[in-house]
Amino acid sequence: MSSAAMPLFSPQRLVELRAAALSYLQEQLRDRAPASADFAAAFDESPLDGEGPAALFRFELRPGGPAGACAADDALRHFVVVGETAPNYSPAFGLSDDDAYSLHIGTRFLLEMGLEKLDADQAGEPLRATAERLARDCNPTATIADVQCVLAFRCQESIFGVVRLSIGAQPVYAIIGDVAPGFVEQVGHPPQMALRLHLGRVIRAEARAG
Repeated sequence: MSSAAMPLFSPQRLVELRAAALSYLQEQLRDRAPASADFAAAFDESPLDGEGPAALFRFELRPGGPAGACAADDALRHFVVVGETAPNYSPAFGLSDDDAYSLHIGTRFLLEMGLEKLDADQAGEPLRATAERLARDCNPTATIADVQCVLAFRCQESIFGVVRLSIGAQPVYAIIGDVAPGFVEQVGHPPQMALRLHLGRVIRAEARAG
């Protein structure tokens, strides 16, 4: 849960966390590392084993490529999460602070699972069928079209992935498989982001319910 009403971290602790974030980014990005990062939100949750209070900072990543190269503002915006967690940074994808933290948790979860990526065309037929059925159940009067499996993984004996489809005029990603199913509307971003975001949302919701 975000601690907007009551500060989770003292001012001194925030100084330490910002320094830790900048140090981590310096290690990862070298000469592209930012000189500053803005505190955005604090989260006092333990959605995964080993996770604890964490802080989210936002920063702009210098564009790569030739000197003077331009990049869209959205491509420059990133966030980093530090605290009682393995630090990680990501493009911001236009996400709210809460969804950015969900993306972080989904990423952490997938990194620990040891996934095998599958050919989406070969493994995707049952995923496509399930996604289309889910979409029709949730939207019985809408036209379901353009159903395409864009990402598939195996984890032990389970297969799950991301299916892109249109519900009426709205394109969405459907997250299907051995996970609580759901839809993510940010189809302008990679399907990997949609999967990580959905998993993070589910993991956090289950932790709160449990």
